[in-house]
Amino acid sequence: MTRKGVTLPRTFTVICCHCGKPFQASSDRARYCGAACKQAAYRERKSRRAVVTVYTR
Repeated sequence: MTRKGVTLPRTFTVICCHCGKPFQASSDRARYCGAACKQAAYRERKSRRAVVTVYTR
């Protein structure tokens, strides 16, 4: 039971998209357990991009 004006902290158990470990998040939209996984996922996505070279005259 809650009193007026008192909100309970909401936490969600989410699985990290990079390492696969479960973690507690304050939002259900969180994707990564921390900055290290977020950066590693970005670097992985960046390296998978196709290299396109455009030659102009």
